[in-house]
Amino acid sequence: MRNIIFSKNAQVNLDDLLQYLEFKFSLRTQSEFIKKLDKVIFLIQSDPEIFSFSKVNKNYRRCVLSKQITLLL
Repeated sequence: MRNIIFSKNAQVNLDDLLQYLEFKFSLRTQSEFIKKLDKVIFLIQSDPEIFSFSKVNKNYRRCVLSKQITLLL
């Protein structure tokens, strides 16, 4: 398994997103998002090559977490 390291910017964005989900929606919505994120992080750790290359920068792979959220690897 590979280690996942979030950039400082990604950490701040994730914290902001989790707060937004909690206050604008519910703890349940936040919890569902965290479960989905955990599954994706596991996939990234175990086999990052399953994700397609970014169209913007071929040095990165992209993982679409939702319509609004894409992770770059």
